[in-house]
Amino acid sequence: HFLSHVNSVNGVVYWNPGDAIHRHNVEFNKTYYEALSWSPPITISRVVCPPRLEDEIAFVNKRYAKTDATERLDIFRVESSWLRQMEQSLYDLTPRYGSLMTHFDPRVVKALTVNGKLLAIPSFLDFSLIYYRKDLLQQFNRSYPTTWNELENTASYIQTEMRKLDGNEDFWGFMWQGSPNEILTILTMTFVASHGGGNFIEHDGTISIDNPNAMAAFERAKRWLNWITPSSIVNQHLHETKLPFLLEKALFLVDLTHIIGEVHSWTPMGSDLFSCGSRSFNSHIGLGYPPGQPASNNVSVPWFWGWAVNKYSPELNETLAVLDYLASEQQQLFKAESSEDTPTRLALLKNDSATCGNRPQPTCCDIAAESLPLLDRALDAIGTHYFEISPLIFNGMHEYLVGNIDSSSELVEIFDCEMHKHVYSSMSPHCKAREKRNEKRPFLYPLGIVLFLVNSVLSLVFMLWVYSNRDHPVVVASQRYFLYSLCTGCTISSVALIFVGADDRLYSRDTLDIMCQGTVWFSGIGFMVTTISLISKTYRVKILVMDAPNNDRRKIMELSDMKRFSMFIAITILAEALFLAVWTVVAPLKWVRKCIDRDGEFGYCKESIAHCEGEVASIAFLTVLFIVHLIALFILLYLCYIVRLIPSEFSEHKWITASAISSLEILFVMPPFVALSWNNITIVSTLLMFSFFINDFGVLSMMFFPKLAATLEDHNEDTIRKEEVLFALRKKARRMSMQDIHKVDRKIDSRKKHKRAYSQVSLSQAHGSKQNDSQRPSPGFRHPMRSMSPLQSNSPPSFAPTMSGTVSTQHIRGQIDLRSPMNTPIQNNKRTSNAAMRGAGAQPTPT
Repeated sequence: HFLSHVNSVNGVVYWNPGDAIHRHNVEFNKTYYEALSWSPPITISRVVCPPRLEDEIAFVNKRYAKTDATERLDIFRVESSWLRQMEQSLYDLTPRYGSLMTHFDPRVVKALTVNGKLLAIPSFLDFSLIYYRKDLLQQFNRSYPTTWNELENTASYIQTEMRKLDGNEDFWGFMWQGSPNEILTILTMTFVASHGGGNFIEHDGTISIDNPNAMAAFERAKRWLNWITPSSIVNQHLHETKLPFLLEKALFLVDLTHIIGEVHSWTPMGSDLFSCGSRSFNSHIGLGYPPGQPASNNVSVPWFWGWAVNKYSPELNETLAVLDYLASEQQQLFKAESSEDTPTRLALLKNDSATCGNRPQPTCCDIAAESLPLLDRALDAIGTHYFEISPLIFNGMHEYLVGNIDSSSELVEIFDCEMHKHVYSSMSPHCKAREKRNEKRPFLYPLGIVLFLVNSVLSLVFMLWVYSNRDHPVVVASQRYFLYSLCTGCTISSVALIFVGADDRLYSRDTLDIMCQGTVWFSGIGFMVTTISLISKTYRVKILVMDAPNNDRRKIMELSDMKRFSMFIAITILAEALFLAVWTVVAPLKWVRKCIDRDGEFGYCKESIAHCEGEVASIAFLTVLFIVHLIALFILLYLCYIVRLIPSEFSEHKWITASAISSLEILFVMPPFVALSWNNITIVSTLLMFSFFINDFGVLSMMFFPKLAATLEDHNEDTIRKEEVLFALRKKARRMSMQDIHKVDRKIDSRKKHKRAYSQVSLSQAHGSKQNDSQRPSPGFRHPMRSMSPLQSNSPPSFAPTMSGTVSTQHIRGQIDLRSPMNTPIQNNKRTSNAAMRGAGAQPTPT
């Protein structure tokens, strides 16, 4: 009947029979020579499409409505899901073939009919099946699984047993394709439907993917990776994932019916070399439906393939003549015999002897029955959006398998949101819920607590150590009250470490607002307490050692009084607190979550990030605070430079300078890095956290560990003598440097005297320039403070540093006592000096 339509026509028909694989090549060659034998003959020109299905879809989409010979397709294969997108450009075949569709599988005819129009002639039926090794199931006394749980257990058991045999270390229990393409869409729908998870989109248009059964299916598929399925399948196409099964290295394989022919005819390349040509692999293969969970849910997702015609084809009559032949019973019989494609003609499906009687097992006749549980994909509800829905499914599933989507619930939310958007142009409740919220990593908050405890415990330990060793010369020389203040400042500053690690996963917005401003308070106050303590400590040493020779005793007592320094520290901290209070009232920092990627069509937020942010005034306050802290550090460095010639036992300028430079580096380096990584909240928080921690930990380490080392040093007579020699050399170098400084001071004083020359002359005339003998000091008289200055004395100094540059605890001679503004020499304190020397085994030596 169909061949009777071939009349006197002639022309070139451009046909796409599919990608260039064997079964498509055989079909094209058969049709090509048949058409040339007609009268008049018809020439068919093959249009080769890309090998991958997703590429073929794009290829057909560009050509199915063209008329130019260099681009058009006159006849081409389509899958039922493509038709609604192409409907307006396809030829309606209903008038020509409508009455003959009763000879075809009604499920295929229904799928190829859109809005009452038959848009394609049925070609073959393809659907997902389980290929399995019958011989291995028999060998290990296992039956074909009917549920996914049974398949997992069987696959795991036989995989374990097979790997015990030599040469089977790479044997796997279950192979399937996980790369992102159309095949993964079919498999994903199979997994979901067989778990009772629905059809993604139902016939009434309901988007049903948001359910626990669907999530269970996704979780099961991901659990298979590296257990019974190699993780490499996420990057392998269907042609690659079936190879282990064909090489007898897998127990189960989920694939489509069209590879039945490959199972029969496939042999490894070079099989003759290895005497494998006679292998009876196909006789060991069985076919089965995909399992269900429970078993009653077993279902297979079909592909209904057909031949469609471009209604704009200039060779429409020739094209329809070729279509008549492709739809004929003899051509479908040829396809079933040559490539074992499942036919769509009912007569061939029911005629076992016509198609499968003499075929090797397994055959399509084993499973191609009308009772096959095929999933209806509700394509009418999906409409023209299939080319959007399918990539959404296979890309989403692939992202979940490789770990880019964290949970099955998140995957379900993505599917639900995007399907609402594409199918209904509406916003699902999940669209807002699936907003990508850039949050701090969970480890940051406990890490901040740990770092806070490290600094706090260290500060407490050092404070207790200072108190217990308060009479030790090393602690005395270091001015212990400033050490207490230093530890307190580091502890206060470290509280900010806890706040930096918190975010809106843990606390409410109001609490986070307090934490944002609290970070500035604790870090600012703590930094200032630490820095001002170091400034005060260094400045007091300058007064006691360098300024004492040039001032009277009363003035030195007044300037070095600890109460004055305590007052100075308190006033400075109060000023900082007042500044921060004004900032908190005027423009406090707040926890703000901002959208950084918004959907252009519906306006919902797709991605957001949260930070502690403030108004423009907050930036001004922060800048002022930064400058003040910077100035404090520069003052500290300047004082360290001034006292650089004072022995480090008193000034500790080396370690204070190191800590100040470390703080400067943090202040200058951190802001650019924070700015560059501003949209990654985890990196920003990590940078801030470690900058706070390193600053405080660095100060504590540099100020206390050298002191601890000094108190643990042991000395004998030999080391003492060496120290005296080394100290004499150091003293000489310091004296020379001090002489240079004094020369500069004398020049400055000389210039000042010349400026006051006239006033001084008149003053001298009025009161006389000579002093009374009773007021002139005797030649042997030295100022008390000058005699106690180690840098001005011509005799050996009253303290002896160790070889490491720290003060010796056993060799103390006339050391200056910085506990008292009077600076009473320790040599008068017999309990301290003599006891220290007796502890080292040395006899007291006169100063």
